Amino acid sequence: MRYTNEPEPKPRRVRVVGREDVGEVISEGVNVGKPDFNVYCVVVHFPSTGECAYFAKDRVTPVTEPS
Repeated sequence: MRYTNEPEPKPRRVRVVGREDVGEVISEGVNVGKPDFNVYCVVVHFPSTGECAYFAKDRVTPVTEPS
């Protein structure tokens, strides 16, 4: 929840297993798959390539370096 007087939060910067570039989380979560077997995913945008992709939430790690 965000109040009207609070600034818009910046996208969360993350690294993904198997990729060298840093991405930005643009959707914090969606279940992908069938009800009896699904994977909780986040959508990550990679500004360097323009890609947006779903990744299992446990494959992304926060970037602690300054932007």
